[in-house]
Amino acid sequence: MEKEIFIVRHGETDYNRKGIIQGSGIDSDLNELGYRQAAAFYNHYKDEGFELVITSNLLRTHQTAAPFIEAGLPHIVAPEIREISWGIYEGQTYSPEVGKEYKRLINAWAGKDLSMAMKGGESAEQLSKRLLLFMDQLKSLPQKKILVVSHGRTIRCMMWLFNQLPMKAMEQFSHANTGLFVVRMQAEKNVVKYLNDIRHLESLSLTI
Repeated sequence: MEKEIFIVRHGETDYNRKGIIQGSGIDSDLNELGYRQAAAFYNHYKDEGFELVITSNLLRTHQTAAPFIEAGLPHIVAPEIREISWGIYEGQTYSPEVGKEYKRLINAWAGKDLSMAMKGGESAEQLSKRLLLFMDQLKSLPQKKILVVSHGRTIRCMMWLFNQLPMKAMEQFSHANTGLFVVRMQAEKNVVKYLNDIRHLESLSLTI
C-alpha cells in the first residue's frame, strides 16, 4: 500500500503574473518563467525514480510535466485534479469586489458550509468529492513513486484531505509555482514530508 506521491503546482502563466483568475475555465499556457521553473524542477528531480506522471486535463500542467513525458515517463491525464471553477470570476483581474466574494467563500468553508461556491463555480464539497475519488485511484495503481502535476486550490484541498485537518486549515497551505508537496501514503496514516518546497529554483534565482 505504501506510496510516495510528489505533488507539484504548474509553472507560472501570464494570468498568474497579472493577477487574473484562471480556475478550470481558463486553459492558459506557461510563460517564459513558467517554462524555466518546469525545467529547473525536471533537472532537480529527473533521477528521483518516478514511475508515472499524472496531470490534470489543463494545458499548463501538461507543459510543466513535458520534460518527464518527453524522457519516456508514462503519463496519465486525470480530470479529477483540474483546478476548481471560480465561475463568473474566471478571466477577471483580482479586485476589491472579487476579494470580498473570496473572503465570504473562505469564511463559509471555514464554518463548514462546504456547499458555498462562487456564482457559476464549484464548491469545496464538489472539489473534495472528485479529489477523494482521485486519491482512491492512486491507491489502486501499481506504481509506488508517482509525480502529480496540479493546481493551487486543488493542492490546498488535497493537503487538507491527506492530513485529515479541519476545513479552515486549507488556507494555511501556500503554493508557489512549481512548489512541491510530498506525501507518503500509508495504510494507517499519511505522512506529509514536504510542503511547498522550492529548493529546485534556488540555482536559477527565479522570482516566484
